[in-house]
This record gives sequence, structure tokens and C-alpha cells, in this order.
Amino acid sequence: MKKAIFQPIKLGPVTVKNRIEVAPAAPFLTNHNGTVSREFFDYTMNLAKSGAGIVTIGVSNVNPETRPMGGRCLNVGSPMVISGLNELAEGIKAYGATPSIELVHSGYMLADPYETASGTTTEEVEKIIADFANAARICVTAGFEIIFIHGGHGNVPAMFFNKKFNHRTDRFGGSFENRCRFAKELLTAVREAIGGKAAIEYRISAEEVLPDMTTFEETLDFAEEIQDYIDLLHVSRGLLEEDRLLPTINPPLLLMCDKEVIEV
Repeated sequence: MKKAIFQPIKLGPVTVKNRIEVAPAAPFLTNHNGTVSREFFDYTMNLAKSGAGIVTIGVSNVNPETRPMGGRCLNVGSPMVISGLNELAEGIKAYGATPSIELVHSGYMLADPYETASGTTTEEVEKIIADFANAARICVTAGFEIIFIHGGHGNVPAMFFNKKFNHRTDRFGGSFENRCRFAKELLTAVREAIGGKAAIEYRISAEEVLPDMTTFEETLDFAEEIQDYIDLLHVSRGLLEEDRLLPTINPPLLLMCDKEVIEV
């Protein structure tokens, strides 16, 4: 297993030098308008030097009209960011790593899940999908080779799949098939937008932990539904809106650094 970790792997049209990925995080170091700052660039290059095969830029907002909670995160919904994004992508490639970028819709991050999943109009849902596709196109134009869709931790795609919150009567709600439809249409739109130039990674929460929320078994069924739409499934756990669940998303470093775990 140790040797396999350091072997190349092909993900869609992209070949990655090893199976180690720098997972997405938000350092809150961009300029206030969501463009790349010198601090953000330097932070990213330190990650690229790590030797990981994939370096993922975190919390990149697909809608130029909204800002992520806390601000100072990338806003990739406008062509004005392409120059800075290209510097990031080329810098990552210079260290032999594959540049990846996590897309979120900050207008709905930590929003009321029932209002988002059941209160939005069909046109608003279609606009969310269009925002993701547009941002994916911009990121690929800038040189990113993996588009990472954040569908876990209670973000927009997870809200629409969750039967507790989704009581829609249009094509995006009701049955299991319809609750999967948002993610499928989003992934289809992103795939068309990137034109075969990048791989698609999709993050899920294997389970949302709390009572009456999405279970592991439901997530397995969902994963089967989207498997033909993605190149890589990124599995996490929990929900962002519940502080007490943060340890399920971010495991203690003691566990990650345990000698026996490393040697497995």
C-alpha cells in the first residue's frame, strides 16, 4: 500500500504524480475583492512544495455577487480573476503537482437548508447550476486541471439531496431520483463547460451524523447515482453548521500522525 500511494494515477484526462492530495481549506488571505493576493500565492506555493500530487485551492465562490462568510476567499465567478488564478495554477504545476480548485456557492453556504432546498424557485436553482458551470469554465481557462465540487458538509448539493429539507414539487424534489437531480444537472453542466480539459472531483459527507439527516446507506445510493458523472469521489463526514461536529470533519492530528496509522 505504501508503494501505491506514491504511484501515478489517471483521473479522467489528467495524470497525477501520486495519490496524495492537499485537501481544500480557506486561509482567508485573498484580496478583499476575491482576487489573488501575494500572501495567498505564497501560502499556496508552500503547499505545492509538499510533494503532494494534487494541491486543492479551497472555498472558491462561484457567484461574483456574494461573498463567503468571513470574506477574503477567492471569487471565481468573474473573468477578472483569471490572471491571478493562472499564476496559482502555473505555480502549482512548477512543483510537479496538479492544480485543483474547490467550488462553492457562498450565497447558500450556512444558509437555512429548508429555505434553500424547498423555498428557491426552479429558475433560482438553474441559476445556481449555471454559476457553477461558469466558474468551472473560468478556472479551466486559467489552467486548473481538477474541478472540485463541494457537495458535502451541508453545502448546496447536500441540501437538495436531504429528504428532511427537500420538499419540492418540481423536477428537483420529492423522489430519490429527483433529489439526486440537482447534483446530476450540476455535474453535467460543469462537464460541458470544461470541455474534457479537466477532471471532476466531488466531495460528499458519508453521513451527516445528526438524527434524521442523511445516512451512510443513503449516501452510498447517491454515490452510485453520480459515479458516471465524476472522476474522483472525495469522502468526508459531518456538517459545517454544527460546531460540535467539526471534529468529525477535521480529525485530531494525533490520530493522523500515529505511527501505526501511518504504517497501515
